[in-house]
Amino acid sequence: MGILDEAESKAFKCFKHWTILMKNKTRKIVKCLRSDNGLEFCSTKLNEFYKDEGIARQRAIHSTP
Repeated sequence: MGILDEAESKAFKCFKHWTILMKNKTRKIVKCLRSDNGLEFCSTKLNEFYKDEGIARQRAIHSTP
């Protein structure tokens, strides 16, 4: 398993845990995720999770604040 695979796996676990935590604490659901074009948020597992949970995906344009 490469470094990128480990980062993707960790990002998936953390994001999934965070969405559950937010749902339980605030009784609100995550509707949208905005991130840079980092590959750790572009894994197949995460894309499936976004689709299953109805989370819209927004990618920031490179070199913009």
